[in-house]
Amino acid sequence: MGKYGLPVPLSYGIFKTFAEIPLANLKFPVVAKPNSGCLSRNVFTNLQTVEQLKQAASLIEANGDILKLESHIPGRDYRVLMVNHQYAGCVERRPANVLGLRG
Repeated sequence: MGKYGLPVPLSYGIFKTFAEIPLANLKFPVVAKPNSGCLSRNVFTNLQTVEQLKQAASLIEANGDILKLESHIPGRDYRVLMVNHQYAGCVERRPANVLGLRG
């Protein structure tokens, strides 16, 4: 991605527990996610504080997953589907929102 001028997140590494994270080396905001997985389950973006990171890590650990930390890159959120290492599709993910009319 960097080759094409796109931002690439900085990896802080993988950790078995929150206690292993070198908090002094982190620059917030960060992303916490399982080291392996799919469907973006238990992916926590734009974590701004140690307390938010601790909560995210506890949920990831509770599922028996290893925690991966990266820097957060602000902007649009895209999900790319790869099948057998081949591009199969891409969608932009947006937070749920509802617009209603007053009657």
